[in-house]
Amino acid sequence: MPTSLIGQVILQLMVTTLILASAALRRSRWQVLLVATLTALWVAASWSAVLFRPPPWVEIAAHGLLIALLALALLATLRPVFGASRVEAATIAGAVSGYLLIALTWAAVYQEMAAFDPGAFSDGLTSRSWIEATYFSLVTITTVGFGDIVARSPVARIWSGLEAVTGNLYMAVLIARLVSEWRNERHSR
Repeated sequence: MPTSLIGQVILQLMVTTLILASAALRRSRWQVLLVATLTALWVAASWSAVLFRPPPWVEIAAHGLLIALLALALLATLRPVFGASRVEAATIAGAVSGYLLIALTWAAVYQEMAAFDPGAFSDGLTSRSWIEATYFSLVTITTVGFGDIVARSPVARIWSGLEAVTGNLYMAVLIARLVSEWRNERHSR
């Protein structure tokens, strides 16, 4: 979570909008209600972690709720991608959005890891550093690997390796297939 108040406000607005918009795509009342409830719990837990000195489990719960919410948003985003009978520009846009949601979900996982093990990462990635966690996740999923933040613990190393493999396979298999099908459909018209 961001340590600054403005960073926390920006994160809350961005993620809440993303999650509620994804839930609204499903148009199922109970799912929207579930996501809205989880979002409210996440906002309350993360704000209490910023404004007060709660027990460590509150911050861990906030990260866990964020992981769950981002995973729900990812499922809501990718369901139409995998269920599409025809590949259109919106299908490709949904797949690219899914890629970015995977990176954000992994960023929340890295924060959760840092909450359990403060020495899991080097140089600035802590349980409260959303920007650094997102940066590390984007650098890892794209396999750029600048090396300024390094996974130190065995668990963090395994998860960052899994993210790199996921990012490569996602782009090589899903995005490439969708773009190829979209081009073939456009040329066959």
